[in-house]
Amino acid sequence: MRLITMSVRSSNRGKVEMNIQAGSSVYHKPTGEEWFILGVSGDRVCVGGYPPTIAYIADCEVLPEPIKELSESELDYRRKEFGEGWQ
Repeated sequence: MRLITMSVRSSNRGKVEMNIQAGSSVYHKPTGEEWFILGVSGDRVCVGGYPPTIAYIADCEVLPEPIKELSESELDYRRKEFGEGWQ
């Protein structure tokens, strides 16, 4: 599993580290929804649920929930809906 680390700047907080990987829970700023991350590829994430969704990492904020290992059914769903190449 590859860990993606990116730095973001906030006008009043300075530099904040953000780690998003498969199994992370995030807040998706444009929709206001909480999402479960199934995979990361470059600057994008694919998420569990319906409809199958791909979003930019920059639009997501990591929630303080523990990282969960993906189940076989989640990995199968990721392959079926999003193809290969997701970490």
